[in-house]
Amino acid sequence: AIATHLKTFELDLEKRTERCRMVMHVHTPKRSFDIVDELVFRTYTAPQMRELLATAPDLELAATYDFSYQIDEPIEIGPETQDIVLVLRKRAPARKRSRRTTA
Repeated sequence: AIATHLKTFELDLEKRTERCRMVMHVHTPKRSFDIVDELVFRTYTAPQMRELLATAPDLELAATYDFSYQIDEPIEIGPETQDIVLVLRKRAPARKRSRRTTA
């Protein structure tokens, strides 16, 4: 069995970074041990995320999920939304209009 614990220990709103420490308590039939890792996440407000996505016009937001990963239950981003997964897709290329000549 594995039990995990994730805790933020540094939040820098100016740099939009959040440093977290994850501890995984691993228990096997023969031994128990911990794995410790540090993660750095980029943090964005909803308006900042929309602004960032606007800088990549070839991508579009297909869906947004929380960490329950329920594919049939996408979520809407609101003021209290945290820890989301954005699914982006490449936009279809715009079709070129053909010039027709009439005789």
